[in-house]
Amino acid sequence: MKFKCKYRIESARLQSWDYTSPGWYFVTVCTKHLKPYFVKIDPGVTILNNLGQTAYQYWSDIPQHHATDME
Repeated sequence: MKFKCKYRIESARLQSWDYTSPGWYFVTVCTKHLKPYFVKIDPGVTILNNLGQTAYQYWSDIPQHHATDME
């Protein structure tokens, strides 16, 4: 074992929830040094850049490729 459980932390997941079941999930994307890879931020406005638009399109297309009971 590479780190011998030295850096092991408790899971933030709810132990009683089956994460394979359908449901709404909140997803957070963290980037190195909090760099805004996906957006341009102007005062009061967040604008998707090309990478952000691509990520949004692929994210929006997920229901077309996977069955969902959430609608």
